[in-house]
Amino acid sequence: MVALNLSYTIKQNIKTYYKIFEETNSERNRGDLSFFVISFLEIIKKSVLSVSDAMENRVEKFDAYNSILSEIDVSGTEHNILYILLQNSLFGDRGFSVDELVGESGTSSATVRIALKKYKKWLKEGKMGKKILYDIDLDVFGD
Repeated sequence: MVALNLSYTIKQNIKTYYKIFEETNSERNRGDLSFFVISFLEIIKKSVLSVSDAMENRVEKFDAYNSILSEIDVSGTEHNILYILLQNSLFGDRGFSVDELVGESGTSSATVRIALKKYKKWLKEGKMGKKILYDIDLDVFGD
């Protein structure tokens, strides 16, 4: 995640980034890369802190939504499917297909489909090719 966020952090600090190269390439530095290494490590540190803050925020949200999920009267299998979808909604980059939910939950396709139909009001659907992908709609689930 830090690697993905690094390019964004560089873009946010583009003037500093170019200044680092300019300073490093200066004749008076005679090839000393200390300034470059120290400065670039500062950019990496900003990226790490940004990812850390984002993860802490997601973990707090996960705890709150998981608390809501724990209070809902659902069967163990349905709870497991919703729990998987909740994790994915906060930490994943795309929804889960029925087949992926079957694999993650260890249940049958029919059981997954029944749970998806039963809790459709809390779900949002997307598409990847012909597959329908499911996630928890956090705006609806939290209400």
